[in-house]
Amino acid sequence: STDARATIKNVPVNVEYNATYQNLDLEIIDMDIETVDVTVTGPRSVFGNLPKDDIIVYPQFSNVRVAGKYVLALNAVKTSAIMEYQIESLSNYQVTARFDSVIEKTFPVEIDISNITIPGEYMVDKIYATPESVTITGPEKSVSLISKVVATVEAQEISQTAVLDAKLTMYDETETEIDSTFFTYDQSEFTVTVPILKEIVVPVKVEYINTPEGFDVSTFNVEFSKEKVDIA
Repeated sequence: STDARATIKNVPVNVEYNATYQNLDLEIIDMDIETVDVTVTGPRSVFGNLPKDDIIVYPQFSNVRVAGKYVLALNAVKTSAIMEYQIESLSNYQVTARFDSVIEKTFPVEIDISNITIPGEYMVDKIYATPESVTITGPEKSVSLISKVVATVEAQEISQTAVLDAKLTMYDETETEIDSTFFTYDQSEFTVTVPILKEIVVPVKVEYINTPEGFDVSTFNVEFSKEKVDIA
């Protein structure tokens, strides 16, 4: 029968096939494309039963030696010799990939509640984050820049103790935010607990005990270092 042509859409780029970069303790941090379309030729009857995973599209990693960005050629191979078809072309013949060593490091979680508004008659007790520390895994170049990790909460007003969802933000030594796109964490949820106390202000007074009967206590000249006390 006459050969026909067909296009298999969205065949994934397989970064595990012949992955020599892994011997260098490198990982692929990101790629500009993740799938390609593969055009094949052969008997028409073959195409209806041709599974997508019968074709492996993979980058050539032979030029990868150190961390950095590389433009890699793409190859395609059949995993089965039974299907009588040929790979004719790819929609892309190269992929741009960034490689880096992946490390993990643990940081204490600092708290920023500057967005929170508290009514005047209330006060904030000791706040704390859950968890109190986080282990971050990511590209060595980025993780090494982290100076502090801060849990921030959305702007809102609260008048009672609240457990608020928090977002982690990483900063370098210059207080510049670090791109966290390629970071992963050992925890999936982070919260900040904000204990709220009712606050009142009361005057300081003095009372005497065991004074002689009829004694005029007003003769004592009493002065207080603070005339009022805040109580929460």
